[in-house]
Amino acid sequence: IEHKNIMRLIEIKQNSENYYLICELCNGGSLRQCVNKYLKMYNKTFSEEIIQYLMKQIIEALKYLHGKHIMHRDLKLDNILVNFKDENDKSVLNMYGAEVKIIDFGFAAHVDKKQDLHKSVLGSPMYMDPKLLKKYTRTSNIDITGYDESIDIWSLGNIFYEMLTGKLAFDTNDIKILEQKIDTGFYSLPTTSYKEVVGFLIGMFQYDSEKRLTAEELSKHDFLSKNIRHFVRIDINTVKNYIK
Repeated sequence: IEHKNIMRLIEIKQNSENYYLICELCNGGSLRQCVNKYLKMYNKTFSEEIIQYLMKQIIEALKYLHGKHIMHRDLKLDNILVNFKDENDKSVLNMYGAEVKIIDFGFAAHVDKKQDLHKSVLGSPMYMDPKLLKKYTRTSNIDITGYDESIDIWSLGNIFYEMLTGKLAFDTNDIKILEQKIDTGFYSLPTTSYKEVVGFLIGMFQYDSEKRLTAEELSKHDFLSKNIRHFVRIDINTVKNYIK
């Protein structure tokens, strides 16, 4: 695979003890580190404009992967690296001067549409598709007859939420409670937000994987295609039916 928003493997070397994967340099650390540093430096989370800029890159990479029927299976802020254009952009965390790259394909798999092969439960629980999480916790005898790229979209929803709020959508150290929180479908959003932001998140946070938007559909969503100056401001408390 070769895409500007996916970490490039340049070559592989070995000696008698180790293999060495020589990859392109990313000078800004992980996206999680940038989110945390930005919060400390500016006492606020990323703006919608910054998130839009970053999500466009991530989704383009996902479109590329899913177009080749590859699912990552462990998407999270830690597995997205940031490369700044120069040291000045890096020092002030100018995210508009950054390119993001997906890394860590240790759990990645090819999806064969003719066969339901991918029944293994892999990934990080906090970002895991609800059905996979139930299989992981063994609280359900649900039969996973195979799954597809839609599991990456659920993980992407968590990434989007963390950049937006600075915290996890379903935050707990207890995996059983995590499962319960996801089952209820309850997560908090700022009281005022944009219709395009909420709709974009809902498109990824569909409990039923078949109802989730694809990477291709997300790339055409209003959140990414519209100028933020034209976004529609809404009061969350008045649009509960819309959120449901």
